[in-house]
Amino acid sequence: MNDASKKQLKLLIDKRWDPRRGVGKTLGTIRYGLSGALILIVIFGRFLVYLPGVRGTTIGPIIVSNLYLLPMLGLVACWLIPLAVRRRTRNRAMKNDWFLCPWCRYALTDLEEEGVCPECGAPYRKEVCVKLYKCVYMPYMPSPQMIHERERKLWREAIELRDGNG
Repeated sequence: MNDASKKQLKLLIDKRWDPRRGVGKTLGTIRYGLSGALILIVIFGRFLVYLPGVRGTTIGPIIVSNLYLLPMLGLVACWLIPLAVRRRTRNRAMKNDWFLCPWCRYALTDLEEEGVCPECGAPYRKEVCVKLYKCVYMPYMPSPQMIHERERKLWREAIELRDGNG
């Protein structure tokens, strides 16, 4: 395993990088939150005051003075979006008997036990894919240390397969 692969494995294990999005998990979450807050501020703060019936009423100044609450909605969305993605991925993995590509989440159910993903071109092995998704998304989970060790081993195998070392 070369140095770049070792660095990538460390980022995966430390949960600081998501190979499906190509960005750090923290950066992606911050980006969703900030963009959601900005959109809410622009839409509601800018245009809501000018709606007919709002400007001359007592509710207009209340809306303008409480605009700081809108970024909070963005932060809530920043928390809910990853939960929704996780739930959708778990349901998709369960539906496809846990046999998804670890890099692009393509359903590999009707394909060979070992081969190349038709979506992203990464090599896969059914045993690795199934264990990796079960390790992360199974409803019952063993101790965190055991999960961490299994996941590290499986990500290493997935990287070695992708890089042609396996």
